[in-house]
Order: sequence, then C-alpha cells, then structure tokens
Amino acid sequence: MRGILVGTMDRSYARWGIGLAGAALLIGFFLPWVDSGFGSASGFQIVRHTDGASLWRLMVLLAPAGGLAMVAFAVGDRWKQARLASLVTGGALVVYGVVQTIRSFFSLTGLGLWLVIAGALCAALVPLLTRERA
Repeated sequence: MRGILVGTMDRSYARWGIGLAGAALLIGFFLPWVDSGFGSASGFQIVRHTDGASLWRLMVLLAPAGGLAMVAFAVGDRWKQARLASLVTGGALVVYGVVQTIRSFFSLTGLGLWLVIAGALCAALVPLLTRERA
C-alpha cells in the first residue's frame, strides 16, 4: 500500500518510527515541559494539578495515552491501528499546539507590533513584486 505523501517508507521502518515517536510522547510526558526559573512542571504534574475535563487537560493526556497506543500497536504488528493511532495523536497535538501558539501571539501583541509587521512585509514584498517599465 502506497503512502499518501510522495516517497514511501518500508512498513518495518515505519513501525519503528511510530514506536519511537510513541515512546517519545510517553516518556516526554513525565519530563519537564515548562521551566520558569522558579520551578518546572511536567505533563504529569500539569494533569495532576488541574481539575475537570478541559480541552487543555485532555490534550496533555493525549500525549501518554496516544504514545502508549502507538508503541503497543507498533510492537504488536498491528499496522492499521498503529498508523491510525499515530495520525490521530500526532495530528491532534500539532493542530492544538499551532492554534494555541497563534492565540497566544494574538493575545500578547498590540497595534504597534502589527504595524511594524505590516510595514516590514510591504518593505520586503513591494520591490520584489514591482515590474520595471521598458
């Protein structure tokens, strides 16, 4: 079966990749995620100190749960389940991370920075997009 993207990977290598990625998610959950200089917090500590079923808490829990599923399916030679677990876990975490990064950026920036960004884009693009007259 061919992959979706150009260039395909041998299934045995892909199983190793999924298994290693899952192990990284699982192990990384217990290692420090944030270090403010006053202390650090791991994903495990974040989950332990938050209440309820917020989206943030569920996404943090997805790292070890998805990682464990990826490792188990990859080691158990259950290819379809390993691919699905990998795609769902990786995709959800990446999309959530990108959305949160964008939200943080928008909430922390003011009009002055937006004017500087717009001015810088115009300064870089206008000369490149301008045709010389003959």
